[in-house]
Amino acid sequence: MRINRYGAEFWFSMALGLAMYNIMWPTAFFQNTMGAFQSNLTELLPRIDDDDVGSAFQSNLTELLPRIDDDDVGSVGSELSVIVLVLSARNDVERRQAIRETWALEHDNVVFIVGDQACGVPPQFRTTPWSCITKGSVPIEEQKKHNISIALEDSALIAEADEHHDLKLVQMIDFYRALPRKLKEAYRWALDHTDAHWMLKIDDDAVARVDQLHELITDGDMVVRGFIRRNNKVPRSGKWAEDPTFISSIYPTFANGAQGHLVTRSVAQAVVQHNGYEYQGEDVSLGIWLHEMSLPVKWVHDTKHFASHGDCHQQQLIVIGHDITPKKMRECFHVLHHTMIGRLGNQLFQWASTVGIAERNDMTLCIHGGDIHSFFDGVGSECTSHPPVRKVGESGKYATSVDFSLGSQDIELEGYLQSYHYFPPNIHKRIQFKQHIIDEAQAFLKLYASRTTVGIHIRRGDLLTYGYMQFPPDGYFINVLQHFRSQYPDVLFVVCSDSTKWCTQQIFFQADDVVIVTEKHAPVVDMAILARCDHHILSTGTFGWWSAFLGRKGGETLYYDNEFIMDHPINKGNVILGDYYPEGWVAFSVEPVHFNNPLPTSTNSVQKGEVLLKPTKWETHLPPTRTDPDWHPTGEGAAFVDSLYTKVSERYKASCANIERIGGKGDGSKLICSSDISTNHCVVYSLGSRLDFKFEQEILSEFGCEIHIFDCTIGTPRTNQVPDGMTFYPWCVGGADEQKAISSDLGHQGETGQYYTLGTIMKRLGHTMVDLLKMDIERHEFAVVQALEFESAPMQIVFETHLHNAYGMWGGPVQEREW
Repeated sequence: MRINRYGAEFWFSMALGLAMYNIMWPTAFFQNTMGAFQSNLTELLPRIDDDDVGSAFQSNLTELLPRIDDDDVGSVGSELSVIVLVLSARNDVERRQAIRETWALEHDNVVFIVGDQACGVPPQFRTTPWSCITKGSVPIEEQKKHNISIALEDSALIAEADEHHDLKLVQMIDFYRALPRKLKEAYRWALDHTDAHWMLKIDDDAVARVDQLHELITDGDMVVRGFIRRNNKVPRSGKWAEDPTFISSIYPTFANGAQGHLVTRSVAQAVVQHNGYEYQGEDVSLGIWLHEMSLPVKWVHDTKHFASHGDCHQQQLIVIGHDITPKKMRECFHVLHHTMIGRLGNQLFQWASTVGIAERNDMTLCIHGGDIHSFFDGVGSECTSHPPVRKVGESGKYATSVDFSLGSQDIELEGYLQSYHYFPPNIHKRIQFKQHIIDEAQAFLKLYASRTTVGIHIRRGDLLTYGYMQFPPDGYFINVLQHFRSQYPDVLFVVCSDSTKWCTQQIFFQADDVVIVTEKHAPVVDMAILARCDHHILSTGTFGWWSAFLGRKGGETLYYDNEFIMDHPINKGNVILGDYYPEGWVAFSVEPVHFNNPLPTSTNSVQKGEVLLKPTKWETHLPPTRTDPDWHPTGEGAAFVDSLYTKVSERYKASCANIERIGGKGDGSKLICSSDISTNHCVVYSLGSRLDFKFEQEILSEFGCEIHIFDCTIGTPRTNQVPDGMTFYPWCVGGADEQKAISSDLGHQGETGQYYTLGTIMKRLGHTMVDLLKMDIERHEFAVVQALEFESAPMQIVFETHLHNAYGMWGGPVQEREW
């Protein structure tokens, strides 16, 4: 029968303590040495009897534990269902505080595990510095001093636990060789007090990038991830000398302790239930225990994210040990402070933006104020650290992405920060509504589970008085409602608003497929209801924006294209629509819109289920015909194409004062209406270049226009290949925002390119009007034209057209006479 070495040490300490007596407690000594701990220690002193000196201190702190309420933990473990368990020594206060001020700042899923009992043997009388076994007898005076130091330490821990609810005192004697027990107790605490599916164990001289822990999550029920060691020899001497009871010369597989390790909840449960012997280290003990239980553990060796060299500046690493001093830890994690302003939608913008800005600048985030912590999991907890003196602001550019390069010092960042370009990738996956909010939203929506739901947020109230925002007119709502009705016969519109009375009075909402939410509940419940709809319609304001952004179903989001009054002083130069509205969201206007449904066979007939509204000036509906898909123009068609380069129709001459050929001779040149171009105040988009810039150079020379060239078929040219005064983008313009296989006659084999619609590019570049659109993109002009929207229609379009291979783009190629 094996005897647990830990238990033997505990019994010895108790025996030593009971042998001591007649210990004096000089009042003057306490008054002169205890300082800030005096009031707490006074509570301890009545419990310290002269007859119980040595081991008495090993139970006093346990008796005081009810003062430390685990209900104060909040939502520990809620962030990505990972709890970070920092094994910390009782006297490592400075290390714990450095962690709180750096990488654990704003994260409520980081806790410190500390033993509630100190070793009763004075350090100089232990067999080794890392044990709790005495070597010979201890003089009474030395034991007195040690007991006083334990009392001071206990008092300090109580004060720390009262101030910082992240300190968890577990029932055990705390010394180095007790790390296996501490690991078990850490797992036990996490299992009892959190629902975390993953548990990261690290030491208090290590660093974890909490926001990136989700990158370590992998499939599997029994998983251990870290720096995995296999077939390691068992040391028999020195600090890590193994206990003689372990007779093998080779350790089973284990995760090295210096780097820390991540385990699934199932592994932690198995370890806590296993009555395993506690060997020399927590890392090898974990490996031995799992080996003894013959569990089907998946060991994930990860040198990409785990390291033990102590260089916490390396951003690609997520868990870094060890020997990182508090000073070095603070150098690695400068703090970005931000004080919340505005209400829920504004606060969510500020939170998501500062998370991204902090990560890009290698800083720790500290959020002051606000109430999003009350409504969402994954947003951390409010920071109490004092903001620094240096402040940086957005200088009024509240809906524009600014390049914040913050340097190597603590900063307070001010502003509304309303640009999704600030956000880190997949920020919406880091945050979720509190469960009681989800439950309330789901209870409402379950009545309509069989319908295609479209959430509509109507913001009126104080927004109507601002003067720089514009509430949509009736035509906008009529358009967006019709858009979804034309696609989904079972559609149901769910309307949430701060002005429900106004909503009920609107004719366009007085329909059987519209439900107006009138229940009295917190506004955040409205946001949760809208976020769980299939599609979204916005009016104005950030509340509706976030309702759509947090949507989980990937449907369409439509917004009013004139929400911002761009000429207003607050907005002018401070709002870039492409920085505010995410890619893929669709702008709708008051004007009738063509919804991209299958084209009818003629402009005078509309099939059931199709929508055809008033065409804009650039739209032409060509009825499909069944001709040879590889047809090339001959006869009349060839004569027409030739006329494009030799003469101009009388109709065109009548609408333009001056027609001019630009770009020399041949098919690289184009006819333009030069009288419609304002010199030095014009924007030209050129689609397709092949590095032939004759057309663009002549435009630049004659008119001084701002020229933007788009071509994804030739890669990114060298700087000296693009003439001065022009900007090149390795994008293609097409019918949708997507990445797809490049289709050209340059022989691309499976290569993909980035395609955007013209409207998306205009938003990204901050253009509200394009004076001239030139296209030479080998039959892709059909997709560009088909995707044009009223607000993105250029003043002029000049292009080379290709009637062959148009099959499938327009339902079939067109005939010569039709074109």
